[in-house]
Amino acid sequence: AAPWADPLRLPLGGLSDEACITDDENVEVTALKRALRGEGLIVRLYSPVTIPGKVAISLRCGRIERATACDARERDLEELEVIEGRALVPMRGNIASVRLLP
Repeated sequence: AAPWADPLRLPLGGLSDEACITDDENVEVTALKRALRGEGLIVRLYSPVTIPGKVAISLRCGRIERATACDARERDLEELEVIEGRALVPMRGNIASVRLLP
């Protein structure tokens, strides 16, 4: 959140981190929302550092059955591997968008 953000709204920013978790402390869940285009949930990830390999993400209140990498406009780009309810997301840059189908 920006330093000038309304302090009453700051707790809302942490909700996405609580609902969707990653296995890498350098990767932050910045958004979790219903998809506007297509079905499922959209997760936005951010890391200030380069992440080699893939990051596993999971939902606290559900199991991921299918996941796809998508762009900022929610267009699917590629199918992602899902193992035991966790999606493996390649962090090709500092940000990533993923569609989850629980």
